[in-house]
Amino acid sequence: MKYSIKLAYFLWLLALVTLVSCNRDSVEPTLDTFGIEDNDLIQVTNAQPFIPVRISASDNKGIDNIVVKVMKDGATEAVASNTLRQIINSDLNNFTVNVNVPGPDRAPNGKYNVEYTIEDKKGNTTTKSYSINLINNQTIKFCEFGNPTLPPGKNVWIRVIVPRGEQLVGTTDKIYVTGTLEVGDPASFQDGDWSGGGNPNFALNKVSATCYQLAVNLAAGAEFKFTLGGWDKEIFDANGNPPSNYKYESGSVFEITAYNFKTKPVVQAVLPQDLPTSAIQSGKITTIIDVNSNNDSEKYYLVKKGATNLTGAIEMSRVVGTNRVAGAVPKEANAEYFIVKGNIAKAGANRYGFNKFFKIDGITNPSSFGGIFGFKTEFTPAAVPTQLYIIGGATPKGWNAGDAIANQQFASAGTNKYQITLQLKANDGYLLFSLANPDIWWQTKIGMGGTNPLAGDLVPDGADFKSPTEVGNYKIEIDFETGTYKLTKQP
Repeated sequence: MKYSIKLAYFLWLLALVTLVSCNRDSVEPTLDTFGIEDNDLIQVTNAQPFIPVRISASDNKGIDNIVVKVMKDGATEAVASNTLRQIINSDLNNFTVNVNVPGPDRAPNGKYNVEYTIEDKKGNTTTKSYSINLINNQTIKFCEFGNPTLPPGKNVWIRVIVPRGEQLVGTTDKIYVTGTLEVGDPASFQDGDWSGGGNPNFALNKVSATCYQLAVNLAAGAEFKFTLGGWDKEIFDANGNPPSNYKYESGSVFEITAYNFKTKPVVQAVLPQDLPTSAIQSGKITTIIDVNSNNDSEKYYLVKKGATNLTGAIEMSRVVGTNRVAGAVPKEANAEYFIVKGNIAKAGANRYGFNKFFKIDGITNPSSFGGIFGFKTEFTPAAVPTQLYIIGGATPKGWNAGDAIANQQFASAGTNKYQITLQLKANDGYLLFSLANPDIWWQTKIGMGGTNPLAGDLVPDGADFKSPTEVGNYKIEIDFETGTYKLTKQP
């Protein structure tokens, strides 16, 4: 009897061990990413043209391969991918899969999903994903010029990359190089140099919509510029200003990037300005503020609303070559901040002297803000009106100041706030003013900042507001503490 009990116990124990063993063998391996969270910001540059996907294994037995894909939000086709094969146990303790990203023409800035799939040796798969915000600041992949041989008598390839060629260079436009290199050419104008363009011998050949090149003969010290055929269409820099002369020193390739041309709409979004690495951190929102200054000697801090000193403030870093600074802010939804220059007393303010606050939603990454007119103690703010009127062709009473004062006065909507509801004509103009004197109303006129008829900044003595594109009854809200206006169409 004792023997039977012992045998039964042994068989039960053996079955239990076997069951546990079988269950363990059937468990699918799992992976965890670390060092990155949903909605983190990832910046790829010429120096680092890849997304680093860092992975650790919680159970790496039996894994055959890992596939990482990067897809535009809402898409199913990958713009970039990488596969890890021939995996051994030691591979999975803490490793990185780098996924090379193509240029901005194929992978523009925006939201992407990073998806990673593991497959075990039995063919079982597990897929996980997270979202990222991508800033693609690469420039080298806009053009593939190859390595063509220079024609006889030529020593330099001049190359122009136009990141948004379809916006800046029309199908009939040509890009010309003009300068000292034109001397002696029979087709040149103005005594042989600086023609401004139009010389067919110095028109760059179109390789693609974004890539142009021309073989020329240059001596060291040669200076030149680029146009679309005349000085009225000269190349401009990323901020819409004419650059200094380009100067050749040596080498078989001279390459520039053309961000804008005169008379063309200024395109600023494609400027490959690498954000400072200190402003890009996992679990935080990269916050960019336009401080209206490119003085690198000034220090700026982002301070939480309500703070009275710099304790816990976030030091901002310069976005090189711009008026902007950037820092990393915790992903706290609806948290509000303001920026200071050097000390807490010099808070960034709007034109009316009120602190300019920036609300972080905890998701939008990066978050960019403007609207700072100056810093407190450094300028005299405009006075907040004690009464406010509207006048203009878009309003029922037109440009008659007396009628506007009698019939189109804003009502108070709280401290430093006003509102009015009235019928507006479409695509017409109007202004705000504060003096109840028809003869000198224009001395206190207030105009619009920007181009959006429905919302924007208030500008003392600014340009006419533009009414919405649709006629209708609109509530107009004016807030001098935020320095903004807002229009809402009424039923």
